[in-house]
Amino acid sequence: MRCVKKPSWQNFLTILALTSLAFSQPIFDIISQNPEFLAVRYISISDILTFVFLIGILTPFSLAAVTLLSSKFLFGEKDRAFYVIFIALTILVIFPAFKKVFIFSETIQVILTLVFSISVFLVYVRYKLVRDFFGIMSFSVIIFPVYFLFFTPVKNILASNNVQFNPDTYQYGKARKPVSVVFVLLDELSLITLLDEEKNIDSTAFKNISRFFESATWYKNASTISNFTTTAVPSILTGNHPVSINHKKQRITKNMHDWLNLPIYLDYPDNIFTLLSTTHEMIVREQATQLCPYPLCETEYDKLRKKSNFNTLVTDSLYVYLNIVVPEKLKKHVPNVQMGWVNFDLNNITSDRQQIFMNFIAKLHNKRAKPQFIFLHSILPHMAWTYTSTGEVNGYTSVPGWSSKGWTNDKNILRESYNLYYEQTKFVDALLGRLFDRLKEKKIYHDSLIILTADHGVSLIPGMNSRSVEGESTVAVLSVPLFIHYPGQSESVIDERYATLLDIIPTIADVLDIETIWPTDGLSLLGDKVHDGHKLRFYSPDTEKAGIKVKTFNYKSMSWDESLQRKYRYLHPQTGGRNN
Repeated sequence: MRCVKKPSWQNFLTILALTSLAFSQPIFDIISQNPEFLAVRYISISDILTFVFLIGILTPFSLAAVTLLSSKFLFGEKDRAFYVIFIALTILVIFPAFKKVFIFSETIQVILTLVFSISVFLVYVRYKLVRDFFGIMSFSVIIFPVYFLFFTPVKNILASNNVQFNPDTYQYGKARKPVSVVFVLLDELSLITLLDEEKNIDSTAFKNISRFFESATWYKNASTISNFTTTAVPSILTGNHPVSINHKKQRITKNMHDWLNLPIYLDYPDNIFTLLSTTHEMIVREQATQLCPYPLCETEYDKLRKKSNFNTLVTDSLYVYLNIVVPEKLKKHVPNVQMGWVNFDLNNITSDRQQIFMNFIAKLHNKRAKPQFIFLHSILPHMAWTYTSTGEVNGYTSVPGWSSKGWTNDKNILRESYNLYYEQTKFVDALLGRLFDRLKEKKIYHDSLIILTADHGVSLIPGMNSRSVEGESTVAVLSVPLFIHYPGQSESVIDERYATLLDIIPTIADVLDIETIWPTDGLSLLGDKVHDGHKLRFYSPDTEKAGIKVKTFNYKSMSWDESLQRKYRYLHPQTGGRNN
């Protein structure tokens, strides 16, 4: 069939439309479904607008212009460049859709994509109506950016940039006891990891956590309320279940962000930072949330915004896009975007997490007249497991046997991964030791309220997702360490009540003698009222359906035994799991 010569402007509009469909829309869509991607980056409105302009407008127009110029100057007014780019962009539109729809092997999906893309091209060449349709679709170069900015959860992130906190208008009570508070929140640490065979803290592997426990209370039956950081952390820092945050949004919808709030101050105005805003000096390092409002954490926000956050936003967005369009067999060459929140390039992940922890320790200063609120959320020992127990980089560029769909069934590979996780957790213990030593050096430790916990756990079970709350995996994900050193405490205490991480905020209010705070679902751990261990409510995002699952667990019926035995089988396979 002879190709009909088409006007240059029509080719230009067609490439605009296809680039928007193949490139801009997938990036905007994945970010709008996961707005935390923007929320955790401390980026300004101007950065967001520049990003949208770059992805949604500049890229389509640039590619369309390059196509037009190539046809004119390189191919003597022939449309060869247009034909190649048309088919390539059509492939990028169709292949991700085929991956979702068809259950065929990837090879067959690729073949079908090629056949379908060439067919679309032939139809386009032959029928003017189809060419006109693509011309109309070129308006998507404006529609997609506008929709992304004003009709998705991104609009709340834009609004939050203009919200400032005024302590003078804060309505809740003030701390009547001048006690400093230290709150260390780790990420993806199961309590099972810290236990020895007698279900005590393993003082050999985790000597610093064990040393901390010597003057702290261990809430042995503590559990988290979600296996997803941006759901768990805001709930921990407000003392409320996600449902309770906004009573008008209790109905579960198809999109979790129509129901759950974003992890930003605008959606969670009543939180631990605002509660202590008038009485405590803030030394804060959030990651994956922005609950400490501006200007309360002005210095921290300014520092973070001066970093190359825009550059990482662009590069991370491209990594997300590649994970969408690249065939599975080639994904080993693309950074995994499910092992963290920013800097998906593994080298940046490795260097940043250790440096953030060490920089935070260096910021701590001598005890002053005004009490301090010292808060650190560390993305450790979360994947990727790149550190040895001494803090050296182990050379692994991925987690053996892991995928978002589930662990491998190869127990040898799982054993390798567990040992990587275990070694990285021992490194976290070493970092905690430095933190505790610094607190003692600065005369903060003894008289302060010090909280050590993790947002959720992790499991390594063949064929199961690392955050699954089914079967044996459940207890490894739900059970998290919760240690609290109360002011002046000098002996270790084990409290076996059924606690949740929602109890931390009411407990802080109790210790600091804050008379009134907002209604919370949590209970003070110093009070007589306790949770019913038969009814633990748990929130698990359903990423496949972009929704949320709410489950109720009987925590009293759960046993650590099976998970603990599996741990020691991974660590000591030669002795059948016994630590000889």
